Amino acid sequence: MKALTVKQPWASLIVHGIKDVENRTWRTNFRGRVLIHSSKEDPKPFLVLSLNQYGETGVAIKKTPLKNVPYWNYPCSSIIGSVEIVDCVQNHSSIWAEKSPSVWNWVLKDAVAFSTPIQAKGKLSFWDYPDILSGSDGYSIGDIVPYVNTRQNVRYAKITYFERVDNGKVWFHGIDIDTNANVWYPIHLSITLIK
Repeated sequence: MKALTVKQPWASLIVHGIKDVENRTWRTNFRGRVLIHSSKEDPKPFLVLSLNQYGETGVAIKKTPLKNVPYWNYPCSSIIGSVEIVDCVQNHSSIWAEKSPSVWNWVLKDAVAFSTPIQAKGKLSFWDYPDILSGSDGYSIGDIVPYVNTRQNVRYAKITYFERVDNGKVWFHGIDIDTNANVWYPIHLSITLIK
């Protein structure tokens, strides 16, 4: 799956759906889901935000797990979530968009934060991270699928990503839609629950 390295705190703000535009000096024609990798650089303080961004961020963070994490503890050198790139424009209306003829605003939506960061070394531009799949067996990130919990009850989880394990089978990682518990379950067994 394609990945993009972003400095902190921007990476965490993106995967928690707070920052809806990524600014780059180059245009992209890519549309679709990408993994967000946080760079190895220590997180920047929120002093780099404009007043509008600071105000929106403060309110939005209180609605996410970031509310209990100081910015200097945001994960670095890790894949921390994914997001859809849906457009690439200049002078977007978002408070996160830089307004400059040399800057492209990548419009983002449907952010997903992973419950556990995946340690990885980043790269410039888009790069491939082969251990995570964007979909499997007709399912995509964000779909709600059944699984069986440890008490043998059928429950439902929202898929955050897919992973191919050693035996070649694909498992999904997700969040239980009622309890917010982390879920890791074989997609082929989930399919049998639907049939």
